[in-house]
Amino acid sequence: MKCLPPDGDPPHRFTETLPREESWRDACESCEHDVGLREGPRAARRYQFVARGIAEALMMVGAGSTYSEAGIVARQRARRMRVDAHSGEVRFSRHGSLVSDWVEVFAPVVFEPYRPRAWPESGSLLLDGLPFRVRDPNTGRFRIAFRIFAAMGHDAGRPKLCRVEAFTTKSQADWAALLGALPGGPERVVCDSDHGLTNAVESRFPDAELYLCEWHLRHAFERLMGKIRADEPEHREAIDELLADTEAAFTGPSF
Repeated sequence: MKCLPPDGDPPHRFTETLPREESWRDACESCEHDVGLREGPRAARRYQFVARGIAEALMMVGAGSTYSEAGIVARQRARRMRVDAHSGEVRFSRHGSLVSDWVEVFAPVVFEPYRPRAWPESGSLLLDGLPFRVRDPNTGRFRIAFRIFAAMGHDAGRPKLCRVEAFTTKSQADWAALLGALPGGPERVVCDSDHGLTNAVESRFPDAELYLCEWHLRHAFERLMGKIRADEPEHREAIDELLADTEAAFTGPSF
């Protein structure tokens, strides 16, 4: 902004210089004219990176790039690479904190128009959880820090992620909180046989068909057979013959 004093004093500006991005020409590639000192691409105030660069970083993450990969590209375009304080050499950071901060701040706003407003009413709703473990520096053992719950449905025959949320446990109350986040209910739920999960499904969706996931059933069966095979050698031959048919046995209700 430019201030023009009415008393005839020289005009002055009181906004900081806007951030810049690398251009392959002498002019701005978007507006195609020379950019003045107080002009430039759109950016939040006091941000070192422009909105376009942040958007492209989020697109890279959405397409499968890591936070660190997207961060390096964003820093290169904005000419804001980290340098060693002593040698002046460019340092390529392996940390993805720059882009992870952008995901935390901007992703909810970008995702809001596309966020599912209700559970799918047709087809199957798939539910599962994934634990994230961290090492205890004192004991060296791993413990579960939190769990990611995910719910996936289908839209026009294609898989569609309905909701993802982090919880500290896999209790019925936590699963109920996930399932209660959206209105409506599916006609069929597919999940493993965890008691907290199945109880939450039966309570939240009493009219839905509860179908135990064949993948989880098969792997649980194979783990059980592996334990019996190791503990009871006299049954190994029979178990080896049985395990050959397990894949076909878990390919649908008719089997």
